[in-house]
Amino acid sequence: MEKGYKRIKSYCEYDVASGDGVESGFPLSDKTDCLGDVLNRLKRDHLNIWDDTPERFPVFHKHYSSEEQFRNEKEIGMLIESFFQHLEKPQSRKTDSLEGVQNPLSQPGSFVQRLTGVIGNNLNEFYSEKIIHSSQVFLNKVKRFDPCLEVDSVYQALRNIWIMNSLQISMGLQVDCTDSMFAYSLLYPYTDNLMDSRFQTVKKKLDMSISLKNRLEGSSQPGKGDLEQKIFRLIEQIESEFSRRQFPEVFQSLLLIYNAQIKSLFRQQYLRSPGFREILEISFEKGGSSVLADGYLLSGKLSAQQQAACFGWGSFLQLSDDIQDVIMDKKNRHQTIFSQVAEKYPLDGLANKLLNYINRIVNMYLSDTEISDYMQFSLNNFYIMIIEAIGKNPRLYSREYVDKIESHSPFSFEYLKKSRKRLIKRLKNKRRYITDLDTLSAGFLTMTSRLHETGT
Repeated sequence: MEKGYKRIKSYCEYDVASGDGVESGFPLSDKTDCLGDVLNRLKRDHLNIWDDTPERFPVFHKHYSSEEQFRNEKEIGMLIESFFQHLEKPQSRKTDSLEGVQNPLSQPGSFVQRLTGVIGNNLNEFYSEKIIHSSQVFLNKVKRFDPCLEVDSVYQALRNIWIMNSLQISMGLQVDCTDSMFAYSLLYPYTDNLMDSRFQTVKKKLDMSISLKNRLEGSSQPGKGDLEQKIFRLIEQIESEFSRRQFPEVFQSLLLIYNAQIKSLFRQQYLRSPGFREILEISFEKGGSSVLADGYLLSGKLSAQQQAACFGWGSFLQLSDDIQDVIMDKKNRHQTIFSQVAEKYPLDGLANKLLNYINRIVNMYLSDTEISDYMQFSLNNFYIMIIEAIGKNPRLYSREYVDKIESHSPFSFEYLKKSRKRLIKRLKNKRRYITDLDTLSAGFLTMTSRLHETGT
């Protein structure tokens, strides 16, 4: 650790008192211009909203009796079983055609509606068809770009496609998967996996960061090695759709998320143990800048209201990821507001605060009457995602809190625990590459991948 610290100090001065990296050839970019000021203002405003958000138990739209949970478990079990029966058929008996009568995904729109209907969170047929089409386009692009990419990485990228689809709906844009959406969504699984790896040297991470920064700033230097070349090809796709001269904010937004990731890498792994407030600021900057980039990659320019909506959405998505990954983060010594507190104190209050914060952000920015049904669907989906995270790690919360929150889950926590184990066992001997699966099966597998993850 000490050697790593000295190595980084040789690349970049670091002001511990202010927490700011001072550009010295590595690694932060100073090419964000006025968008950097916008980001700082948005971060300050949304941290104030977070501070004002209460920790009281949130208001839920639905309460489930044990009988309702049992019915839901039975129906979802039948749907999952029909999927596996299709997946396990010999390849010669399968078809990629949407006309396959025995394929449970032969009518994907209605299939997704059945899935969401089980949990009382019906998705409008128009939106479900559009989002599924966008997912299929994305998966086909992945197959052509990198057919050996593991499904876990594809899922990470596909989640961002869904976020961008939601932004398209909220911004009144056509729901689709553009080349820029594909490129940006795939860009960060590649870079994240390198930066988060415990098996890569500090020097390799720093060298890769310098190359990425230079390329995002407009350097034409060719990539070195297979990974770097893939990353640079993705950036080229963005440049093909958005001119640097006409849409400078697109590339400034990419540099913002780059800076946020580098700051996180510095502060958490190499410099010092950050305090709770500093961790929260890092999370807001990473999440907010990520979805801010999503917004710019959809339309090239954003209004002040759209900037705020993107940042707000990104901030709670980052925290939602953190509460789901709390055990893995503790294991890997990744500092989040949840991993720092977990196993010291119950996470009841923080979970409540996050649920209430999500509700505030959705109501502030995403309450347009024309899309209110979809936004309500999104809000319910985020709630269910966090409830499931609580059920996966019940020992991190008080017994009373787990019992209370479980009554708002469409499935019992015990059922979810057993389902995860069954799915892990069933998938254990399958190679998990995108090329092994037909498009629709891959889509469903990635949609349910959170359920496959081990709990505690």
